[in-house]
Amino acid sequence: MNTEKTIEKNTQKNTQKNNENKKKPIFWEHVKDFDFNQPLTDYGFVTRLADENKWTKNFTEKAILEYKKFMYLAATAGTMVSPSEIVDIVWHQHLIFTESYNEFCNLLGKKIQHIPSTHNKAEFEKFKNAKDNTTKLYEQKFGKQPKDIWEYYTMYQPLGLKESKTTPEKIVVLGIVISLIVLIPVHFLMQPFYSQINGSDFFLFYIPLIIVALIALNTFNNSYLKGIVKGWPKEGFINDLSISEVIYLKTGKKNDVVHHATNNLIKNKGLKISSQNEIKFNKHITLKSVEDFVILDSFTILSAKSEQVFYPALLRELMNKEIFKNTYQAMDKFIETVKASASFMKLFLINYVTISILMMIGCIRLFMGMSNNRPFAYIAILLFVLLIVAIIHLYSLSNKMARSVIPNFYKHTVLPQKYGQKISNDTNHDWSYIYVGSAIFDLSFTPLVAYTDKNNSSSSSDGGACGSSCGSSCGSSCGSSCGSGCGGGCGGCGG
Repeated sequence: MNTEKTIEKNTQKNTQKNNENKKKPIFWEHVKDFDFNQPLTDYGFVTRLADENKWTKNFTEKAILEYKKFMYLAATAGTMVSPSEIVDIVWHQHLIFTESYNEFCNLLGKKIQHIPSTHNKAEFEKFKNAKDNTTKLYEQKFGKQPKDIWEYYTMYQPLGLKESKTTPEKIVVLGIVISLIVLIPVHFLMQPFYSQINGSDFFLFYIPLIIVALIALNTFNNSYLKGIVKGWPKEGFINDLSISEVIYLKTGKKNDVVHHATNNLIKNKGLKISSQNEIKFNKHITLKSVEDFVILDSFTILSAKSEQVFYPALLRELMNKEIFKNTYQAMDKFIETVKASASFMKLFLINYVTISILMMIGCIRLFMGMSNNRPFAYIAILLFVLLIVAIIHLYSLSNKMARSVIPNFYKHTVLPQKYGQKISNDTNHDWSYIYVGSAIFDLSFTPLVAYTDKNNSSSSSDGGACGSSCGSSCGSSCGSSCGSGCGGGCGGCGG
């Protein structure tokens, strides 16, 4: 009997508590401030979301903000609302993090149910109305919906890059076959003209032609690629890259991403470089980012193995952490997307055809010399040099967007519009890196960066070995040397 009364009282209390939660007002500011990164881990919600979708840092944060807005509407609208494809991706990811999702729903005062679409024709009108309701409610509360989140299916779709039906490799192979086929008939057609030009006159014509053609191609390539970038919408992700992402595009070195994050922690007094080039961590520092947490966590792991921690060993530990790999992977995917586009393939074809014509002009002269028993060593050497230059030129073309066009776009367009002045005038500004490089690093950190870059340019195998020896047998002496598809298919949620 007492047990039944206790259960009845508890039920009444829970009912009363639920009613109080329902009556409790929901403040957008509280929803907006909800931190999906808590508790901090090296592969938390935000890091995993960016990793699995190869999203940039700022695009991931923007998608999460729009997800929060959608969930706020779902909790307050009293009617069915529907997410976009990108918002739905965030929703699916959050559902996996059960504890965080439940906490978020408690903040909203309501358990938001995810209702997938069955693609039934009878449901089409219902979901269409839900989408229209979402747009109307969103604009009433938050203003106009950002197109890159609400109107497109992927982060890259706003760029309008149509996928090419061919590849550079296929173009090269086909070009070689065509050149071999037409070379002999062209040789006989051009022989009367070539026979009237002596060797020295040919070189006086051919070498300047090569130089002018390559300069013209380089100028055209820069203009063409700049035109592509300027044609992309301003609200797209390319106008909102993080400094680490631009650094990686500019240098192509994974080390530089870790260097930048580590230097920030040194500037914020979280890390300190001792006189023996040993890394020291300030235990009282307030961690400002996941990067800070990952660096601290890696430092803790290394310090548990060795009394002394040196930067090469720390760099090796950090290189494959997901928070840094996200930067490499997102930018690598972006460049691969550009290179696979029809626009880039058109540019590659123009360059390849131009260089092929230059090569053919020289090859015809070479064959004439060989068939007439005349000296042909100089033209053979020149063609070999041209071949090497052509290979380098075509290879660099595939990296030109990353290494120069995007960084220069940020220097001359994005940053001046954002800050209203040249960032190079403020050497303490984070973005100064793309102007002056590692010169902005802390003085105590600069020699360590120089050492690691010199001794391990791609991974940190040598640096790690040095770091290990620094931390164990070599001690401070080595330390000194180191120093030198669902959203449209997701119906939404009930009101």
